[in-house]
Amino acid sequence: MKSSRQVKRIDSTSRSPIYSHLSETLDGLTSVRAFGVANKFMDEHIKTQEDNGRAFFTYLGMARWLGYRLDAVSALFLGVTAIACVAVRDSQEASRAGLAMSSVISLSGELQWAIRMSVEAAILMVSVERMMEYAQTKPEVSPRHMNNPDGTSVIPNGWPSTAQVSFSDMSLTYPRGDGPVLKNISLDFKAGERIGIVGRTGAGKSSMIGALFRLVETMTGNPPYRGGISIDGIDISKIGIHDLRERMAIIPQEPFLFRGTLRFNLDPTNKHQDADIWAALEAAEMKRLVEGLEGRLDAVVDDNGKNFSIGERQLISLARAILRRSKIIVMDEATANVDLQSDRMIQKAIHTQFQGATVFTIAHRLNTVIGDYDRILVLDQGEVKEFGEPWELLDDASPLNHGWLKGMVAGTGPENEDKLTQIAKDLFDSRRRAVA
Repeated sequence: MKSSRQVKRIDSTSRSPIYSHLSETLDGLTSVRAFGVANKFMDEHIKTQEDNGRAFFTYLGMARWLGYRLDAVSALFLGVTAIACVAVRDSQEASRAGLAMSSVISLSGELQWAIRMSVEAAILMVSVERMMEYAQTKPEVSPRHMNNPDGTSVIPNGWPSTAQVSFSDMSLTYPRGDGPVLKNISLDFKAGERIGIVGRTGAGKSSMIGALFRLVETMTGNPPYRGGISIDGIDISKIGIHDLRERMAIIPQEPFLFRGTLRFNLDPTNKHQDADIWAALEAAEMKRLVEGLEGRLDAVVDDNGKNFSIGERQLISLARAILRRSKIIVMDEATANVDLQSDRMIQKAIHTQFQGATVFTIAHRLNTVIGDYDRILVLDQGEVKEFGEPWELLDDASPLNHGWLKGMVAGTGPENEDKLTQIAKDLFDSRRRAVA
């Protein structure tokens, strides 16, 4: 039974990649065909099937082995009973011997059925184990709202008013992690600045945003970071999670829409008037599309918004952020999966709709942050390598240039390197003339 349960766990675990790979392939079928990698995806699908098939046939083999042993035990029991009946034939009536034999045969069948059902029940409890694991997940320990003893909120009305963000010697470690993913970060972001965060994979860009939203501590029960983060001088660890997150807006890399109506996805708390929703859609250049939908704001949205393209889902997420009018906007590589036209639309909306807001953007395209953002933060292995205006990080004569951003720009190719460098210099000169 122990072995059967373990094999059933392996079978369940190996079945999940089949569903996820099939779903990903169907969602990206156009790209798969465009790049001519259908055979590669077919090979991966066959491999996932074979991995699950090995576990499934092992499970069937163990079931047959159990059946064989039960049959052998039943036959042995029946044989012993027959020999006993023969041995005592002189002192017992034949009718009693026949009754004993028929009872043993019936009992053997019932015994096999009982054992098989108990084993099957134990195996099926593996699914319950997986459900219990989710049910026993610790909830967020920090209160959603935090109030003073007199019942008033710990944060003032209108907070954050300027959205000045400061990191003070902040380090972050994930649960069961080998070491900190962010190391001794001390930075001050001015109110209303547009900050571009760049770095290679694993540099700590998303971890920095996770620390800002206090996402990591929900998995551990204790703040797993040292130092602190403050917004307008208030330590975010002293604020309720709901109070903190509802005052920030995020446009994620993978836009997610819930099944329901378009109105619900834009305004889930039903706080805004229709006129405000239409204004947000117009700012995101989605008004014309929504006007053509059946039901307009009450148009049906499928699971994860599959009846909208990725670019349209991203623009809906942008409209949701515009509607909230948050003072802190986070874009987690929001333009990584959209075309250049949608990228330009998103950047245009940021300039026009988020004036006065502090914007943090995890950059996918360097030309986006170099040409439009006030300062750029370069991370590597959880450490701050460079932080300053784009031209200050590209100018060989600048003391802030340590070669990190310059090396990333050089990796885009000679033509693009010269273009980006010139854009950064022109932007730097125009800002200096404006100040003068």
